[in-house]
Amino acid sequence: ADTRRDAPHQQLRFRSADWPSSNMLRPLLYMCAAITLTGAVPVSITESTTLSISSCPITFFEKVYTEVYVNVSSTRYYICFDGFFDSSLKRDCIELGRGVSGGTLEVTNAFLLKEAVIKSEVKTITEGMVCTVWFSAVKGGTQLTLLLHSFGNQSVADLHYPTSSQIPMDFQVLVEQYKAATLAVQSSDTDDMVDISGCRYAGIGIVPNTNTEIPENCQVVSCSLNRTVTLTEKCNAWEGCNGIGRCVGKYMCTVTGPTVVDVLGSVSSVEDRCSYALIRNNRLKIEIQGSFRERRRTDVSFLDSLTVTFPRIELHLEQGGRVLKDGVLLDLNSTVQNFEMIDLFKDHTGVHASAKFQGVTVMSLFFDGDTAQIYAEDLVQYGLQYFSGLCVNSSSFSDSKHRQQSSSSCDTPYTEPADSTINCTAVTDRCNLLMDAPFSSCHEEIDPAPYITACSDTLCKYPEVDGLRCQFLGAYAKACSMNNSTLEGWWSEAECPPPTDSCQDQLCSDDAFCGASDGDAACFCRAIKSSKYRESGTLGDPAVCTEGSATVTFLGCLLREKGIDYSVLHLNDESCKGERDEGNDTVTFSFNSTNPCGVVVTANDSHVTYENTIMSPNASSGVITRQDQISIDFSCTQVQPEMKTVGFRVKDSSVVQHIRSGTLNYTLTMKAFTDAGRTTLVDPNTDVLLNQKVWVELETDGLDGNLVALVIDSCWATSQSSPTSTPKYDLILNGCENPDDRTVDVEKNGEGTLSYFAFKMFEFSGKSGEVYLHCGLQLCAKKDNSCIPFPSSRIVQVAVREGGGLPGPSSDVEVQLSSAWPGVIR
Repeated sequence: ADTRRDAPHQQLRFRSADWPSSNMLRPLLYMCAAITLTGAVPVSITESTTLSISSCPITFFEKVYTEVYVNVSSTRYYICFDGFFDSSLKRDCIELGRGVSGGTLEVTNAFLLKEAVIKSEVKTITEGMVCTVWFSAVKGGTQLTLLLHSFGNQSVADLHYPTSSQIPMDFQVLVEQYKAATLAVQSSDTDDMVDISGCRYAGIGIVPNTNTEIPENCQVVSCSLNRTVTLTEKCNAWEGCNGIGRCVGKYMCTVTGPTVVDVLGSVSSVEDRCSYALIRNNRLKIEIQGSFRERRRTDVSFLDSLTVTFPRIELHLEQGGRVLKDGVLLDLNSTVQNFEMIDLFKDHTGVHASAKFQGVTVMSLFFDGDTAQIYAEDLVQYGLQYFSGLCVNSSSFSDSKHRQQSSSSCDTPYTEPADSTINCTAVTDRCNLLMDAPFSSCHEEIDPAPYITACSDTLCKYPEVDGLRCQFLGAYAKACSMNNSTLEGWWSEAECPPPTDSCQDQLCSDDAFCGASDGDAACFCRAIKSSKYRESGTLGDPAVCTEGSATVTFLGCLLREKGIDYSVLHLNDESCKGERDEGNDTVTFSFNSTNPCGVVVTANDSHVTYENTIMSPNASSGVITRQDQISIDFSCTQVQPEMKTVGFRVKDSSVVQHIRSGTLNYTLTMKAFTDAGRTTLVDPNTDVLLNQKVWVELETDGLDGNLVALVIDSCWATSQSSPTSTPKYDLILNGCENPDDRTVDVEKNGEGTLSYFAFKMFEFSGKSGEVYLHCGLQLCAKKDNSCIPFPSSRIVQVAVREGGGLPGPSSDVEVQLSSAWPGVIR
């Protein structure tokens, strides 16, 4: 066939006044096309075959094909471009359906009259017609004609099938076996055309100037007239795709400490100790309620428990990982258990719950005793306007407060002086770690800004204790996890312990909360109830006296804060010990005329006094002890119980000694701290308690750390100021820890001009509260790590020779510093 556009038989043109309508032209055009094919040799198709169309390449959704593969089958008839049709493979095809038989295929040159009609119906075709691939077959006894028109980089599929059916018959255009377009014919319209040179995106074909949806991820793909793809997300930032083309709302609410980050990212803080609806829908009869309590300060509240109410079920999530259903404690573990419409399980991180409606999870809840996180999907279908609570609007305190479930005094305001030990700039910098990796990988899912605000607002007025240093970072990471964006290993980057509920299964009384003590979980007194005891310096209420008897009760949490083990305490008679009330967390000591417990009775003309003493076991037989030596007298008189406990206050927070050796001057400084980071300096107003860990730092100023190292050779303690007095207790020997004292930890020694170690505070048995610490120091010439002490190793000692420079090993300089730690008995 002649494929030149100026072939003589294609020069037939009409004047615009003579141009018939497209519907009138269709039968004529097919007849004219048939006439132009005279002399062409069509290829007959009787079975599945491969045919070349290299003389008329067809652009099919961004791919150019020069062959067609015709599948002749009793079930389906396909014309494919990239291989025979296979349901397991992704082919580009046009499906002609069932009942198609025989067929011919040939290539013809362009026909200008047909070109005009095509462009009038397919507005996206802008280039000139080049050629046509003509395919004909029989379907249901009627001639079916499919023409593939090439317009250079553009192509049109043109179907003619004179059916008598009033119901449209669809012929599918498949891109990678997914429907991209349809050719539909019926008795009233037996022809259809479609542009098949559109866009291709992720295996989907898009007709020019149209769009199509990708249901798996709720995206809309548009193909412009110039075949440019534009991708649009159907879902907004707080929505997700349900996988079938529908956007569902993703609502994350985090309640941690006193702060609430609602579903819109607004932050507010609860300033009282009341109960609030976090999320509530009265139509669905569901509610999650949060109750707040104070901890170490009276003016800062923390989330303490949750009440989850759904139709036919009410759950109470309490401290320690306890969950009660209708007042009965549930035995939860890592196996999911179903209770009505709620699934529950508990792991090492906390309690997990999910609520289902009609078998679909619509709400997930996590609670670890410090943080509650609620993740809900597709609340719109349940009427988002019917939801309320702090998680919907974090500032709706008045509307969300539960008056009936709150105590009458829950909103009584308290004030305390600001904590002068808090460095707000430092804690804010730490909160801003959420802006960095690995947290940044979740920023598109969860905005870190409200979590940073919640973190800094809390830690600028409440100390970084009980895990708060990492709590807000962990809350953000958990929010990401619940939103399918896991931040693996974030804790190592943030210098935090791995996520775990350290207070799980730790049961505290109502007047106490679970906190951290030397890394272990323990119950501490809540600030409001314990404040009167702290102010008076007592451990409990005054003795209760009746005739010939007396009873005194201590708060268990106050005993624990003092490091006092109630189980070893006794009265004058060692067999008379305290009785623990688990529910109230109290310890009671008592005596009476039947069981006097070594009571001392004195009498005069006016009254009789019954006196006893609560004491710890007999003084240690060793040189030192790390437990308070308790002696608390109480009696049935007008005098309230007198308590004697030992705390420590540092007389000199640091010792500075100026040293001159030859022409080289330098300074030695000795300081004590109460934290591992050595940022909280012990000053004259700092109480240092027995068994409290203390870090001692020694540093030189004026020496070159590249040449010499400061080595702590020995440190020892005495009960008097003289370093040679007795009794004496060794902490460091030959640069290493005293092997008999496992609390001593030489953390850095001989590495440079700074050395430090830690130990737990003690007092000398039977002595006053004063402890004097002495250290012997040496300078060492640095060579590799030769200055770092090892057990049984020899330290090369050096000093500075007269005139400068380093002396030989025989010219040693030994420096001795001393610091006094006087005890204050109160």
